[in-house]
Amino acid sequence: MQKVSEIILYEYPYPIAKCYERLVRTRDVLHRHDQVRYLFEVTLKYCACLSLGQYLNSGHRDPSIDGALGCLTRPSLGHWLNLFRQCVRHNQNTDSPLFPSSIFEKTRSRSDLLKAFNVIRHFVGPEQKGNVESVSPFSFLEALITYRNKASGHGTPQREHIERFTPILEAGIIDLLHHLAELRTLRLVYISEIRVERQRFVHAMTRFMGNTPLDLPDYLRSKDDALLGHDRTLVIFDERSDAFLFTLHPLIIYASDDVFILQSSDLKRSVEYLCHHTGTLYVADQIFEDFKVRLGHYVSGDEATDASDQETIYESCLKMSLLDGTIGNNERVYLEELRNQLALSEAQARELEMKVFANSQRNTSEHLASVVHNDEPQTSPNSQNSIGLIVEQQTKLLKQFGEQVLRFMSARVYPEQPMRLDEVAAGLSVSNKDIGSISKQQFVRLITDVLNHGFAPGLVKVGYGYAIVEDHIAFKLTRGYDMKREIARAAARLVESGSRIGLDGGSTTLPIAEEIVASIEAEEVADLTIITNSLPVAQCFADFVERRGCSDHDSQVKILIAMGQIRAVTKAIANLNDSCQTEESLASLIKQIGGLDYCFVGANGITVDDAITMPTDIELPIKRKFISEAKQPYIVSDVTKFGLRYPVKIAEWSESLTILTNKPISTNTELDAILSMSKAVKISFTDIEP
Repeated sequence: MQKVSEIILYEYPYPIAKCYERLVRTRDVLHRHDQVRYLFEVTLKYCACLSLGQYLNSGHRDPSIDGALGCLTRPSLGHWLNLFRQCVRHNQNTDSPLFPSSIFEKTRSRSDLLKAFNVIRHFVGPEQKGNVESVSPFSFLEALITYRNKASGHGTPQREHIERFTPILEAGIIDLLHHLAELRTLRLVYISEIRVERQRFVHAMTRFMGNTPLDLPDYLRSKDDALLGHDRTLVIFDERSDAFLFTLHPLIIYASDDVFILQSSDLKRSVEYLCHHTGTLYVADQIFEDFKVRLGHYVSGDEATDASDQETIYESCLKMSLLDGTIGNNERVYLEELRNQLALSEAQARELEMKVFANSQRNTSEHLASVVHNDEPQTSPNSQNSIGLIVEQQTKLLKQFGEQVLRFMSARVYPEQPMRLDEVAAGLSVSNKDIGSISKQQFVRLITDVLNHGFAPGLVKVGYGYAIVEDHIAFKLTRGYDMKREIARAAARLVESGSRIGLDGGSTTLPIAEEIVASIEAEEVADLTIITNSLPVAQCFADFVERRGCSDHDSQVKILIAMGQIRAVTKAIANLNDSCQTEESLASLIKQIGGLDYCFVGANGITVDDAITMPTDIELPIKRKFISEAKQPYIVSDVTKFGLRYPVKIAEWSESLTILTNKPISTNTELDAILSMSKAVKISFTDIEP
């Protein structure tokens, strides 16, 4: 009896750890033989899914792999092995391949793996003489498939055979798992929910490593880093860097309180999954749409464009079906369905089968011998077909669609307000007639793909519709330009020579910086110190200093900038992850210059009930630091913000500060209500004509 490997039991991915747990708890040798087979199968499939997941996430297409994905309707172990081989080789071209190329290299160091390989070799080909002295992990996987097919091809093995082979195969598979140490660092995680709390995206997650799931602390991320679209899916994190890598959906799913791996699909309405440690089958009708969206391009046969491509795809699938030495009943059904989809006649199919069979007339023992004495067989790429081009074209169209959605929703006066799906579709159809011709279901799939691929940054699904949670500063600068410029001129008039001024990032504070520069050039003010967390604001003053040819000693303005992470959406600097480095560096700078005379801080919403608010709390600490340190703190916000409310509060009505805004052209009931209420906050209107 093998010594229990606690590493596999407690540190390997849940599907593997659970199969191993069941193996070590099984005492009857006949049942233990079955559990060894289940452990091997789940290991192969899980590794193949990992490699395939990385391939699909890479965005780089390989026609030979895309063609091989057609087997996912009814994948045999040979199909999984072929996908594993091709994806591992392809992924070597990425920055961080999950599995090293050494999986294809022979080794002498794995004694149990080598012993099991030699036992299989002699079982498959009794005429084989002697033992090999080295073997690659991949060759061992290939040998296990051959053993499985031969051992089960003659009915249930005899007890004597089982008693002899089971401990040897078990030791070999455990040795293989120890060799695949990468599995320990690729953390399998289920994201059960993603919710927004104070504009932090809270991920409720469960870790599926080892034989017992573990609920993790809430995973807090900003909008830019949130894993939107991946809720209720299994994903992979890098244990070493705690970085999200990719989703395994819909190859591996979590359902009925367990983990299931893809088993088959009928290409019509459902996908079947198998839980290997319980033997339970799960038919996922609801996941079928996800399956079609993610993998339907590869398994439907729609890629074929001419007779030669059709025959190439069918021939490729025939070869993959023969990788494990036989074409089973399920594979035969799949090939028949594929033949119909490719519009091949029975005569064409028979001719192709005869061709493939004629080229594979070596027996299994000869094949194993070639593996022993030669490098791994190289997969010949399929002849050029349209699969790669189709994928590239689809990616291009998705990006264009994402840009259209983003531009349409960001062009509204209030892009933060949610829009129903039909409103988005109707609005887009005005400029794109093709949108009006597709169904609601197709439009949902397009939007979902755009969100999943990140082709519309800032767009999120909220409640009944979609919204721009945090608009890009480039769009915000174009809206309400005259009002913002009016506020900026009024703010610049407040500034006196020698002032120390805090400016945060935003589409209203940048015009203030520009107006202050204009005042310096007009020699209305001088000797200013600017502290900011905004790159555009800092650049505005830096450009002025450069134009003047000033040195550090004779410049009319000193520019100080906070330390931290630059945000893509606002181009402002904020805390890195959950640190406080930006606000701490800001506090240090303010202390060094002796405090602030003024600060000008932007806001997104102002209401009676919620006071002064913003969409996210990412830059909140910086705003609060400016307000608390300035002798005269100002909130700068145009009048359209009155009546809008957001979940993150910048300031209360009881605080001592001033809102600088422009007078409304028409009645604003929210502003009127605020003016009539008792409060410490002052409202100051601009009196300069735009």
